[in-house]
Amino acid sequence: MNKAALVIRILLGLIFFVFGLNGFFNFIKGEASGAALAFATQLVESKLFYVVKILEVVAGAALLSNYFVRLAIAILAPITFNIFWFHLVLAQEGLPIGIFVLAANIFLIYYHKDAFAPLFVVKPRN
Repeated sequence: MNKAALVIRILLGLIFFVFGLNGFFNFIKGEASGAALAFATQLVESKLFYVVKILEVVAGAALLSNYFVRLAIAILAPITFNIFWFHLVLAQEGLPIGIFVLAANIFLIYYHKDAFAPLFVVKPRN
């Protein structure tokens, strides 16, 4: 499982690093229409888009460099869910990448479950 975790960590890191940078430099052209375009426009106008893209670049770099991996996974968890949901509801043509990033992040959370297990303690000891 170590090799699988390594490959998935690097792939997920590359995806977030590249697409995060693409948010600033637009070197990969994409088309959006309808509700997806309206949603993306609101993200850009509210500046939340840039916050998310900065988080994607930083977390992607962390995954690629193998530093702060668990923090990067935690930061990316809500972002990956939103990517999945966006593609499920608004832009189905990107659903395969949405499914992959969600599954990859869930896999890495499971792989590092010892680090995340304390978050699910119902009542901590005093």
